[in-house]
Amino acid sequence: MKRSFLYALLLLFPVFALAQQEWTPEKTDRFVNDYSQILTQEQHDALEQRLVAFNDSTSNQIVVVITPTLYGDEIKAVGQRIGQSWGIGQKDLNNGLLIIIKTKTSEEPDGDVAICTGYGMEGAFPDVFCGKIIDDKMIPSLIEGDYYAAIDKALDYVRTHPGYHIPPYLQDSHYK
Repeated sequence: MKRSFLYALLLLFPVFALAQQEWTPEKTDRFVNDYSQILTQEQHDALEQRLVAFNDSTSNQIVVVITPTLYGDEIKAVGQRIGQSWGIGQKDLNNGLLIIIKTKTSEEPDGDVAICTGYGMEGAFPDVFCGKIIDDKMIPSLIEGDYYAAIDKALDYVRTHPGYHIPPYLQDSHYK
């Protein structure tokens, strides 16, 4: 009996070890990272060009990650790890914004989406405002399975938001 319990425990150990690992994709030099391969090449290229233009025209940086799994973790936790480990935004300003989408798959039928900001962007894009972008601009398109439109509408809204153009050092509510 003890021996069979030990064998069962040894068989389950890799599962427990895997569940404890915090997944963060390897850093890339791209602004659009589609691990689900849900975007067409044209859509990917259009978003990449748009985000390069955002990066070049402001001091702020936006990155998109689309993934088929979160490996059992919460989307905001994965998003924060990506933002920190990839160094999204300028290091001294923490002015990055990450749009992370977990796609629906046959193995993981629930999708999810989050917008994570660096500390330098929180004044312009607090969590409640990011939630509004998700609910009003992204979810309707995501329900229809149109990931490109969801991202495109979110970028339209972010880009036209007055806070996006405020220099990061003035985005802290202390300076307003």
